Amino acid sequence: MSMKNWILQGLLLFLFTSGIFSQWSPNDFTILGTPYEVIVNFETKETGYNESYYLDDQWHNGSFTLISDRTIKNYPVKYDLKSNNLEIQFSGEVKLLDLYRIKEFSWVDDAGVNQRYVNLNLIAADSKLFGIAQLLYEGKVKLLKTFSYRPKPESDIKYGAYGAIDHNYIQEDLYLVEGKKTMLVGNNKKKFMRFFEDYSSAIMTFIKSNSLKINKMPDLKMIVEYYNSLINTVFIS
Repeated sequence: MSMKNWILQGLLLFLFTSGIFSQWSPNDFTILGTPYEVIVNFETKETGYNESYYLDDQWHNGSFTLISDRTIKNYPVKYDLKSNNLEIQFSGEVKLLDLYRIKEFSWVDDAGVNQRYVNLNLIAADSKLFGIAQLLYEGKVKLLKTFSYRPKPESDIKYGAYGAIDHNYIQEDLYLVEGKKTMLVGNNKKKFMRFFEDYSSAIMTFIKSNSLKINKMPDLKMIVEYYNSLINTVFIS
């Protein structure tokens, strides 16, 4: 094969692979200056489009961090679980930021509590988890609540009521994530203990001495916090 053909094939391969990975580019929007210049370049949601299913129907003043690590603050946002887009109120329009460009986002709820959500593709990259999750506890082991849009099958709806009620729903699950390990938290205590490997005996003793339940959120946070203290990991509660 001639040198010219080698060069041509190499160029085509470069363009192909660049197109595939461009959505994960760490340089997204960093060349732009102000937050206005960044957001104005996002896709605009079409007027009248209503095929969305939200994590929370209300707009919340929030912030979001791009894959490039650039954080933009103080815009009304909400998250569409059906299309995996963050929606942003901006100059009388709704701008869309897809999951592949988001590192995380957060808002303050009606109770004044900061809710932080992370991109599962980055937190649990080696798992089958996809979408976003609420970060409930951060340390070497992270406690996450995942949210998945699920259209309920017609067989689950009583005859005659299908068109009258909301037949979609959000499935919520709790996961422990440590590096490449992920585990769905359920009621199986033996499976739960295996996640902690060499520390399982210490964890079991801690659970018994404090009468904790692995399926109760406050207790689960205490367990994860204790494990992180055992392995001397700096954590944020």
